[in-house]
Amino acid sequence: LVLCRDQVNHLLEIGAAYPCFCSDTRLGLLKREALRARQVPRYDNKCRHLSLEDRREKLNRYDSYCIRFKLTPNSEPFTDLVFGQVGYDVAQHEGDPVILKSDKYPTYHLANVVDDHFMEISHVLRGAEWQVSTAKHLLMYKAFGWTPPKYAHLPLLMNPDGTKLSKRQGDIRVESFRDGDIFPLALLNYVTHAGGGFHRDLSDEKLRIFSMEELIRLFSLERINCNSCQLLPEKLPQFNKLELRRRLTVERDAVALTNQLRQLVASTFPDRLSCLQLDEDHVRSVLNWGQDRVHKLGDLVHGDLAFLWVMPSPHPIQAREAEVLEEIKQYLVGIPVSQFNKEHLIGWLREFAATSYLPFNKQMKLLRQVLSGLKEGPGVAEMMEILGKDNTVARLDKSISQKVEAGKIKS
Repeated sequence: LVLCRDQVNHLLEIGAAYPCFCSDTRLGLLKREALRARQVPRYDNKCRHLSLEDRREKLNRYDSYCIRFKLTPNSEPFTDLVFGQVGYDVAQHEGDPVILKSDKYPTYHLANVVDDHFMEISHVLRGAEWQVSTAKHLLMYKAFGWTPPKYAHLPLLMNPDGTKLSKRQGDIRVESFRDGDIFPLALLNYVTHAGGGFHRDLSDEKLRIFSMEELIRLFSLERINCNSCQLLPEKLPQFNKLELRRRLTVERDAVALTNQLRQLVASTFPDRLSCLQLDEDHVRSVLNWGQDRVHKLGDLVHGDLAFLWVMPSPHPIQAREAEVLEEIKQYLVGIPVSQFNKEHLIGWLREFAATSYLPFNKQMKLLRQVLSGLKEGPGVAEMMEILGKDNTVARLDKSISQKVEAGKIKS
């Protein structure tokens, strides 16, 4: 703040700025009159022309005032690294801008110029909506006697309906994406895919994840689109799924994902910690299985996939159904873990159903209900494989034992 105020004092000393005493009421009237006349509202620069005596009198009365920068006619275009030559004589279209408010806080117009100069910024990349304001910023650099940075104005990211993305939309805050299990690199690829600036094989429409190093190498200002671009919401889950797959191919990242999923499961089912299967092999197995089914980690613990971690509520079964489950359990107990895969299991279940009183389709429905509590979902053999031998047997045993207690059926 002190630095900005010092620079304002310098502008006042050289006559490039002046105090403005216009009230909010007067400014409001100016705006209403302009709108009534179908004109763009602008300040009429009244206080620029106050005599030294009038100005001194108002200051001695401690009238409230702000500081405005004097715009000067300038039709010389500037070079925009994205849009090329851009010309805009701001003095012909706008009134003198406020650079220091009545509370002595600088506006963006002043702060960005002062900060960029003293931080020795060489390039300014910002949204295209600031392109018109660049003309007044360049006039301020000229008044200060400073060399301005190079400017590149970027196309705006738009909603699917063509409206501008706004920070007032809570769901586009970075925190929202982080809380929604969106990986940073997935979000970065999502945005860069829409905005351009990268060399890509246009004949290859298949999405892929680029590393940060690749994005840096491929980036070029000359390739940025000049037109605004729409963010398509359906693309983000696809990028996130690709990043999930990529991380599972890197051992260090896979270990981190395993720990992250383990913590997520524990926090989702805090009242069942004692019975959760959170060993590394099972969690890693679920991740490998889920990479083609889900778009984010949270999908693996909610909804229809909660059965991966918690035993479903008891399902009432008939006595003969309990006998069928017992036979299946006995077989599963007897086979080696190496055979506990969906290919072997589905083959045996079909053979077993051919000799059982319970038809294959009803047998699958019963097993799915007992193992997951679901009426629909992954194939039963696939479900058994992902649950693992011990977990599958335990769920069958629990269902059978409850029936035995209720109906006194011997196994």
